[in-house]
Amino acid sequence: MSPRREAASRVVLADVAELAGVAASTVSRVLNRRDEGFSVRPALRQRILDAAAELGYRPNINARTLRRQTSGYIAVLGLRMLARAVHDPSDSVLDRMATTLKASGLHLTSTHVGGEGDPFRLPPWQVDGAVVVRASGAADLAAVEASNLPYATINAAAGPGGASVLVDDRGGMEAALEHLFALGHRRIAYASHPDRFGDHAGQHERAEAYAGFLQARGVEPVHRVLREEAPHAPLVRSLLEEGVTAVVTYTHFLALMLLEAAREERIAVPGRLSLVTFNDEYPMAQVGSGVTCVAHPTDAMAAAASDLLLRRIRGQPTPTSVRLPMVLVPRGSSAAPG
Repeated sequence: MSPRREAASRVVLADVAELAGVAASTVSRVLNRRDEGFSVRPALRQRILDAAAELGYRPNINARTLRRQTSGYIAVLGLRMLARAVHDPSDSVLDRMATTLKASGLHLTSTHVGGEGDPFRLPPWQVDGAVVVRASGAADLAAVEASNLPYATINAAAGPGGASVLVDDRGGMEAALEHLFALGHRRIAYASHPDRFGDHAGQHERAEAYAGFLQARGVEPVHRVLREEAPHAPLVRSLLEEGVTAVVTYTHFLALMLLEAAREERIAVPGRLSLVTFNDEYPMAQVGSGVTCVAHPTDAMAAAASDLLLRRIRGQPTPTSVRLPMVLVPRGSSAAPG
């Protein structure tokens, strides 16, 4: 094999065509998925793919972009950490979107936000659209709004130029409280983050739904803010001293903190304290007998976001937002008061 073929970075379509024994135009159609209406026998297609793999062929993205005026890439804005042991719903949505968009010849690409408060920036390479996660206000959407790119937001309101996929946070909170009320709980606390999510509508909607649900039934709300750096065992003790028998947490991160605090204090869950959390993400199903969750419909969210984005890229009419119901997933962390 020639040195040119040994160096994957220098392999071109002509090399693949020579090895497969076909015309370069046929190779181009197969590798660029432009063979609709162009008959290629399955065996020939596979021979071309095998030749490309053997040679280590990689397309010249810049040249393809210039030819097509499209890149085949969708920017992901809002990723903050490269590695985490615990995911959140947006990670699950992105996983599913990657598969859906790939079927349309699009691939997700991303840069990462350095830390809290850092701006969401588009990558320096060309993209055909964007999907935004963990946006907490207009500032996070400034760059993508200014770009005039088609974009969709996940679990956050979009600006005038985008479309959003939202969940029914109020309905989710009401489902959690109805579940606990049906078990016999009346003194139910709500634990949330200290404005960690800025102006995110879900933060306000859940708090309002929690207070409204209890007040409508003549029950006093017990809303507590949990700081990640503070010890949580004293909070759990104080809740029990106030007669609380169940807690709803804003995220599964907080649920893990409360479970650890309960373990330290030898407080049985759900024996003395029932727990329901938003976000049915790892490791909620794996902890103990499992944690009861209010789940985001991540499959439906991914399908809706992909559809909105594809329609906008193609210039087709789309709704400005889609709102999906959340789903209660009962597990072993919630039971009748002990």
